[in-house]
Amino acid sequence: MRAGRGFGSAVLALCTALTLSGCASGPLSTDVPSGLDLPSVGPSTALAARNVNGVTVSLPVDWRTQPVQGALQLADPGGGATITVVVNEALKEDAAPNEPAYTASSYLEAALPHLVKDTTGVDIQESLTGQTQPVDVPGAADAARLEVTGVRADEPVDCSVVAAQVSPNIAVVIGADVEAGLWEQIVASLRVGTLEPS
Repeated sequence: MRAGRGFGSAVLALCTALTLSGCASGPLSTDVPSGLDLPSVGPSTALAARNVNGVTVSLPVDWRTQPVQGALQLADPGGGATITVVVNEALKEDAAPNEPAYTASSYLEAALPHLVKDTTGVDIQESLTGQTQPVDVPGAADAARLEVTGVRADEPVDCSVVAAQVSPNIAVVIGADVEAGLWEQIVASLRVGTLEPS
């Protein structure tokens, strides 16, 4: 009898480990109420590769797609979380020598509040200087990421962002209220080729 109980405990522990590692077959679910009624997403959410102006990134299959000011934006069916992919010209080919040569980090620090406001309606008031972290993005000469909180309709919105540069153009992937597990999957899938400004 004890051996059977031990086997049952081992199976339960294995199932728990698989669920937490994202190997379970269905989406993770939680019954924790949220002020924004965000959907339940996580490492097991089904993703599909999409290409946006030279950026390949895996994004949720069942999220609604819409163009927003030259960017691709996906929103979950409940409308609580969004992922936006923007490709911009970071530095003009004919720029004067005294114009700044942006890195992925400095571009995020300078341009992100405007990009987020234009594409998601989220206001970021805090200084972003020094908040970026380097990240490896295949195909990018330089890449950086950051986490920041903004406000939309008096509600806090958590934004996760990655910028990848292929000089002189830069790709920015913005996640608004996207769960950490799903965001890590998206970042891991990010690839850039020849970037074409939108």
